[in-house]
Amino acid sequence: AVVMELMDSLVSLGWDVYHIELDPTGDAYLYLVDGGELKVNLTDEPTVIIENLQTVLQSDGFKTLEPGAFAYIDLRFGNKVFVNEKGATPEPEVASTTASTMVEE
Repeated sequence: AVVMELMDSLVSLGWDVYHIELDPTGDAYLYLVDGGELKVNLTDEPTVIIENLQTVLQSDGFKTLEPGAFAYIDLRFGNKVFVNEKGATPEPEVASTTASTMVEE
């Protein structure tokens, strides 16, 4: 049910999922049709996961971030979200209202 709710929310953002991998620790890896991966923990509420993602997407450094423009977005650590942009250079941590974002190489 959590995965389906997440997928519905992502579709409403225009982010279509084509493949999902689950691991025994409760993590799920959602692969997007246009490229990129979302890493989530299924013990988190889908609404909280989507809120954290939207906070990142609304922050100054990531307003143009869309599927295909990143390797992954890791949403498994609550309000600390990690973004790995393809070919990006590391940037300092960016604070926002509900999430911290770190770009990693």
